[in-house]
Amino acid sequence: MGGSIVQAKDIVRNNVKEKLARNEIVASMTVRLVRGIEIAQIAKTAGFDMLYIDIEHSSFSLDTTGQICLAALNAGIVPMVRVPRGAAFH
Repeated sequence: MGGSIVQAKDIVRNNVKEKLARNEIVASMTVRLVRGIEIAQIAKTAGFDMLYIDIEHSSFSLDTTGQICLAALNAGIVPMVRVPRGAAFH
């Protein structure tokens, strides 16, 4: 290997950050009730740029949250997670 350093921006494109930099509108879908990873593809098909996964006001496990985040990345949608206030996850 040529010793080059791979940065996160080279692996995962953040279309939300790019749109905000261009002063464009970003559409976000809040996820609190749907537990399946298919929500990521539904959001992409509906034209959303981002999934806002609210685990402060839902009963999602960290495993479910992680699966939804990975599905969102795979669909080309940026996942953002709201964690409970003062939460410490181990």
